[in-house]
Amino acid sequence: MSSANLKPATKKIWIFRHGETDWNKEGRMQGHIDIDLNETGRAQALALQKYFAKNPVEVFLSSDLKRAKETAEIARGSLQVPHEIDLRQRETNLGQAEGLTKADIAAKIAPDAFDTWTSHDPTHWDYRFPNG
Repeated sequence: MSSANLKPATKKIWIFRHGETDWNKEGRMQGHIDIDLNETGRAQALALQKYFAKNPVEVFLSSDLKRAKETAEIARGSLQVPHEIDLRQRETNLGQAEGLTKADIAAKIAPDAFDTWTSHDPTHWDYRFPNG
């Protein structure tokens, strides 16, 4: 068989973030703090489950944080595919900013810390919150 007749295998990769948590709703930075999904987050994951029931995948991959694991488990539903935990999928360690709102960060860390962290300016891409 000539290589001209071979078609490369293609795979689709679906990337989705964990469902909503109470801290998301409150505007709190989560980072490595292990927060549960709230009811809205569970409903969001259930919507994914309905989608993946009609569009099956081969594997689910998430971090070890409860919100990510629960989102993946709900989304996987009754599909007989693995759910693998990968610590490299964890959210960024936000150090002293974890648990804080934007206003808290301005008061406790620096007035411009949040804006610097979210800046698209390449000179700020390596910015980290203290202990993050």
